[in-house]
Amino acid sequence: MDAICECCERAGEHEVRIGIQNHHDIGVPTRSFYHLIEESDHPNLVAMFDLWSIFLLGENLETGMKLKASKIGFTTVADYVVLPRARYR
Repeated sequence: MDAICECCERAGEHEVRIGIQNHHDIGVPTRSFYHLIEESDHPNLVAMFDLWSIFLLGENLETGMKLKASKIGFTTVADYVVLPRARYR
């Protein structure tokens, strides 16, 4: 969290916003993602919300978007298709 806050502070000096995207290991579940955004509490930090994670987890897309709509700076939407995934032992 310290690194995110420092990036926001430095970027803010130049009127630049920092975006965090919900990918792979950090913040994939919507509530976890928004908790990460809230915890930083920086006005120039925005959510870059990629709906693929919500889709793969089976979360409700509309509910996820409405949770923190005011913090979303960018959204990625595509025609998501579920493909078979490998399972390792």
